[in-house]
Amino acid sequence: MGITYGSFPVNWEESRSTGQFTKITRGTTKKVISGTTSPILLRFIVSSDVAHVGEITMPAGGAGPRHTERDSHKGDAVFYITEGPITFLINDTEEVFHVPAGESMFIPEGTNYQCINYTSKEVEAVFFIAPEL
Repeated sequence: MGITYGSFPVNWEESRSTGQFTKITRGTTKKVISGTTSPILLRFIVSSDVAHVGEITMPAGGAGPRHTERDSHKGDAVFYITEGPITFLINDTEEVFHVPAGESMFIPEGTNYQCINYTSKEVEAVFFIAPEL
């Protein structure tokens, strides 16, 4: 997913020093198309030095299942499935986890994984990654 730090829509240093609150809507999230062979929409709600929070939307497969490219990152991750199911493939061990809507998937730091949509409908999840905690 290639996560980088951002300041949208919040300047983190200023917000921390002033105690400023910021309302974030879908319109103010940072939208990123991730992947070249199987593009996936990411909407970053928060991206700072201590946390990345966002939404992932995976369209239906088409000729085959839609999937993210292989990914791993610094920091543990949690995915909460809002529209599912989403299947998680752990590439190094070839383990597969089928996670329905309303349930979560924890992925430890450094784990190489992919998200897969085997359904004929769009699926979504909220993700939280903590690279510096």
